[in-house]
Amino acid sequence: MRNSSFVEDFVVYYFRDKLPDWDFAPIMLSDKTPLSQQTRLDTMSNCFTYSTTDICYLAWDSTLIYDATGSMDLPDLLEFANAQFLELRYYDDALNKAIEQTYAEIETANNSEDTKRLITYRNIRNNLMTLMADISVLASNIDNALQVTEDIFNARVYSRYMQLLRTLIWRENIENKLNVIQRSYNLLNEEVLMHRFVRIGYLCTGLLGLLALLTIYIAFLR
Repeated sequence: MRNSSFVEDFVVYYFRDKLPDWDFAPIMLSDKTPLSQQTRLDTMSNCFTYSTTDICYLAWDSTLIYDATGSMDLPDLLEFANAQFLELRYYDDALNKAIEQTYAEIETANNSEDTKRLITYRNIRNNLMTLMADISVLASNIDNALQVTEDIFNARVYSRYMQLLRTLIWRENIENKLNVIQRSYNLLNEEVLMHRFVRIGYLCTGLLGLLALLTIYIAFLR
């Protein structure tokens, strides 16, 4: 699966016939090393079954599914979960780059004249607002994990797979970086608004001065 420059292999071992009597642990781990009993138990511990004709084993980058009905709901759901994980990685990286770029652009802008500096501030502010909106949509989608499917069994599998991918840790990292972005946005927004208020103040002062001159002129004519 691909998202931007990120690549994540996800292998689905799917059986419609009854599972053969194989040692699936090394297959799911893609590892030819002789495995201990503990490793086998850990690998096969994430097991879900709804009826006597289906079973699902989950690992970080693979899944083993037996479903006599031939339903592709679980493979599709796990592919969707993996895509969301890649989105988390993508936005985590995007936030890192945004923070670095924001600091660099602000430092450059601070050495520029007022007009150019404020234009740069506005551009940075708008870019940060767009990025925060995009990430908020992603966070909302992941928070609604149980609403991805009306099937409670599939929702349990989905939630457990997201735990295996440690999406909560990625979410926490993203939240911390979003806080940094939010503070930067607030500071830039205050700077832009302050400049606008100053310009409005100058304009009002000029209008009052003009009005005063006009009043004096009219009084002089009388």
